[in-house]
Amino acid sequence: MLKEYLRPCSTVADDDSVQTIELVRSRLKPIAISSETFKTKAKYSLLEEGDEILLLETGEHTSKYTLFNLSKGEVIAKGEIDGPPLNIGVTSFFDYDSIYFNTGLKGKIYRMDTSGIIKEEINLSNLSASWFLEGSLPSLLENHDQGKIEIIDGKLVFNLDAFDYWLYPNKNSINALVVYDIYKSQIVSEMGGHSTKLTSSSIYLPDKYTYPYFEIKDDLVFVSHPFNHSIQVYDKAGQLIEDVCMASQYIDQLQEPLGQNYDIQESINFHITAAHYGQMNYHEGSELFSRLVFHSSPLYDNDGKLNMNNCDKTYSLILFNKNLEKISEIFLGNDALWVRALPTKTGYVVSGKCSNYAGEDFLRYNFKYDFKK
Repeated sequence: MLKEYLRPCSTVADDDSVQTIELVRSRLKPIAISSETFKTKAKYSLLEEGDEILLLETGEHTSKYTLFNLSKGEVIAKGEIDGPPLNIGVTSFFDYDSIYFNTGLKGKIYRMDTSGIIKEEINLSNLSASWFLEGSLPSLLENHDQGKIEIIDGKLVFNLDAFDYWLYPNKNSINALVVYDIYKSQIVSEMGGHSTKLTSSSIYLPDKYTYPYFEIKDDLVFVSHPFNHSIQVYDKAGQLIEDVCMASQYIDQLQEPLGQNYDIQESINFHITAAHYGQMNYHEGSELFSRLVFHSSPLYDNDGKLNMNNCDKTYSLILFNKNLEKISEIFLGNDALWVRALPTKTGYVVSGKCSNYAGEDFLRYNFKYDFKK
């Protein structure tokens, strides 16, 4: 019998809305790159300055970075951290002086500028959450899309790396998403709690399907779990304000997680076939929220082989307004690699795939999508 929490919920549409929203696609200017620029396991973040879109490229295993101007099709700068060797990994790009990144097990957050100068070092050695085991010190989540850092009321918001703790069945409330006060050096609120059905020791759910995505607007934290049809809204004190269904019409039901004694092949199969929800963003230029949807894929291709081909994977985008009323869901097809999508004020910048791939001699981000009402 299908577990109740995997069934789709009922989404309330905005009956008063007469908007028809399109997603207009345009090609970005190609930017030639060298093999040195095209980093292994590269990570990207965006900053919009006026009409220009700046892209910062970093990597999991390097202290080097590259800054691009996507609007002009230019490489602005290449550099390396001026200081001790640090792997930059996932960054949050707020302005030229504020690029935040964490170094995982070192338990520190750094802020650098676009010249590679470390402007601030935030020590998390006293980090403590209500669900911690005695004597433990989990690090920040890193090198996942959910590893970004946001700011609310002058405080940092981020996910803690709590995956090992889900092996402990007695932990009933693990709120991986926290608000951290830099000046008090302490967590001031916890949120983003997931159903214990998905974090118990009797099942296995890969971590990328477990950690929440989040967005900040009007001092509220909007939370979206990959394996939850609903989204949650918290205030900055960590109190749940709303739990709203925002389900996709393309997901009949979420796939049942693996059993505790899964094997590697079962895990591979799960990654191929499991539909789930991706990042959620607020686009202030369009006054819209969007929630990315990854559709289920068949386990085998037409030749009877495991379906490892990204070219056939399809996506959609749920749009809803600031009142949390669903407006529409746009089918995106399979023209772009939406797993690497980066939000803008009016849409997304994406990497084309397969027939739309830019090629190894050019920056992978080659298309822009904008909402048009």
